[in-house]
Amino acid sequence: MSYQVLARKWRPQTFHQLVGQQHVKQALVNALNEQRLHHAYLFTGTRGVGKTTIARIFAKSLNCDQGITSNPCGTCSSCQDIEAGKFIDLIEIDAASRTKVEDTREILDNVQYAPTRGRYKVYLIDEVHMLSKHSFNALLKTLEEPPLHVKFLLATTDPQKLPVTILSRCLQFNLNAMSQHDIIGQLADILPKEQVKFEEPALQALAKAADGSMRDALSLTDQAIAQTNGDLTLVAVQQMLGLMDNAHAVTLLSAVICQDSQTLLQAVDNIAKQNGNFVSVLDDLIALTHAMQLAQLVPQAARLSDFDPQDVTVLAQQNGPEKVQLYYQLLLNGKRDLQWAPEQKLGFEMLMLRLLAFEKTNIQSAPAQASYTEEPKANRVGNLRALLNKSNEAQVQQAAVTPPVQQFAQPTAPQDSLDSQPTVNDTPVEQTTHEPLSNTVDQSEHYQTDHDVDMYQGEQAQHQDYAAQYEQVMAQASDLGFSPDDQAQVNAVDAQAPAEHQTPQPEAISSNIADKEQQAQSAIARILQNRQISGAGKLRQGQGDEVKKPQAHRAPTNQTTTAAPKKKVAFKERHKPNEANLAPELLEQIAPPTSNKSVESQEPSIPVPDDFSSPISDIKFAHQQDEWAHLIKRMGLGGRMRQFALHSIFTKDGHTFNLEVDQSQQHLDSPMLRQKLTASLSEIYSYEVQLQVSFAPGVIDSPYLIQQKIDANRYQQAVDVINSDPNIVQFVQEFDAAVDENTVQAL
Repeated sequence: MSYQVLARKWRPQTFHQLVGQQHVKQALVNALNEQRLHHAYLFTGTRGVGKTTIARIFAKSLNCDQGITSNPCGTCSSCQDIEAGKFIDLIEIDAASRTKVEDTREILDNVQYAPTRGRYKVYLIDEVHMLSKHSFNALLKTLEEPPLHVKFLLATTDPQKLPVTILSRCLQFNLNAMSQHDIIGQLADILPKEQVKFEEPALQALAKAADGSMRDALSLTDQAIAQTNGDLTLVAVQQMLGLMDNAHAVTLLSAVICQDSQTLLQAVDNIAKQNGNFVSVLDDLIALTHAMQLAQLVPQAARLSDFDPQDVTVLAQQNGPEKVQLYYQLLLNGKRDLQWAPEQKLGFEMLMLRLLAFEKTNIQSAPAQASYTEEPKANRVGNLRALLNKSNEAQVQQAAVTPPVQQFAQPTAPQDSLDSQPTVNDTPVEQTTHEPLSNTVDQSEHYQTDHDVDMYQGEQAQHQDYAAQYEQVMAQASDLGFSPDDQAQVNAVDAQAPAEHQTPQPEAISSNIADKEQQAQSAIARILQNRQISGAGKLRQGQGDEVKKPQAHRAPTNQTTTAAPKKKVAFKERHKPNEANLAPELLEQIAPPTSNKSVESQEPSIPVPDDFSSPISDIKFAHQQDEWAHLIKRMGLGGRMRQFALHSIFTKDGHTFNLEVDQSQQHLDSPMLRQKLTASLSEIYSYEVQLQVSFAPGVIDSPYLIQQKIDANRYQQAVDVINSDPNIVQFVQEFDAAVDENTVQAL
């Protein structure tokens, strides 16, 4: 007897054997028990979730020899023929291969005939969305009013492609993807009957790879049985599926946290040597960060992951929840960008180095408090190093291994060397006083000290750049005749005078110094002009007209000071360059001069000839020809009162004014509005008036309608003038042009 694959051999034959899909199973069982049967059913869902299986079980329930039942016997001739696929009244149609309308019509020609053996003639159309439009149209009428002995069972993986006319004629059941728990349970039930040994983690890997499809899970299990010779182990299944051991993820993340770049790159090389799937390793890293976050925020749920709970706990203790979220986002973005890398290993290495760079940036941050009891710092770091070396036991035996505690002690190192470096601002002075400091220094002061050192290093680098530029400019100035010795003499004379409080130098020396300074300025100006630097020749006059090399700040004197509360300085103020040490051309580059002239775009005006007369009517507004509109303008009405008045007509009888308003404006009527309108009319006529308001549908000759008529007439006159213009007529005739009447405006 030939071998039958597991997916066909273990196909469920009754609703009770069906795994999952409880909502569909319950509805069909109730319909069969109550004999409330629809003539068309549509089963939708992804591949391998039981659409065709449910349809066959339903056909068996309809044609069982024992009668319509939700639990077919499976022993009668009808049930056995349906299981074998040779029941004459069960017509299975593959719509993917029979898409033409002729095939559909040929099938429907036999619908009118009664079933041969069974109780119902069942048409099972698989992948029904593959039918053509004409085939759907041919199926519509029969699907809406089929004979009593016909049942239609449709199955599809893409219901969006079905016409709504088909969907409205069917009872639709959406089958869900199978959960990993259901797949593992089904495999654990089948494999012992097949006399196959297995490991629980191996079944978990198969269920995860099946992605919600029971048929895919059984097919993968067939492949795993053939590859492992009936012994399903996790390593063999991972090798078959191209998956990687999740220990790689633990090793990589441990190396990142320990700042061990050599071990990190070595782990990546090991994955590449195994022809590893870097996408799978990324998935494991993302899952590991998820497990770490669970261990930090929901400790009781940490055991639900595939990783060792002890490993997850050790990693979670070394990072705060915010940093774990940062890792998660970086890994997700890296997985998205991995496809654009020249090769996967290169992209994966860059992602790991990115994690390492962020870890170095944030290494000074204190670990956040977790909800569980933390171990001492030395023990936690030691556990992390042991976790890192777990995958390579040979390296554990090597001596003189640098303890990772030094890695976490680095944030306080810059403070020790702070006294030996020149300071930039007064912040370090407040911490370096002659008063004895307490042994327990607040951690935030350490972070501020490190921040000040970083600011000093950045400003020192900036001064070095200015010094290099100064040296280059002065070298070119020397080639043009400027002598640095003379300039040094000038500086020495200037410095000696205020220091010794001596009398000014003789007049001859002063003139010689002035000549030297003027010569230096002209030489430097020519250099700047040749280098095309803005502001050439604009040297400072207030500082002796000389270019000075930027000098570092003098170290402040050691004085006993009291630590004052530090205020947070804005980023722009903190990194603002010192303009006193910058050359004028650099100042213009930083803040270029802005012109006060504002150029405003003006539309070109077309002069109107003196003898021009417009062929369009001069009446532009309703108040030019209607008395009531003229009164509205004189009263200066606005808002609701104006809208109320514009949709009305006005008649006068002595001191009584009758106002007939369009019914559509009745919602605006109010005693306050009538009172204000009466007061406005009384003010115009200089005597008390009585206002009577009535509403009527379709009021004509109101100011609003008059204005619309005026606008329409003027627009039509403008269009006629344009169309009758000789130049326009010539354009239309010679160039087949057309006038866009929507752009015509009556001026």
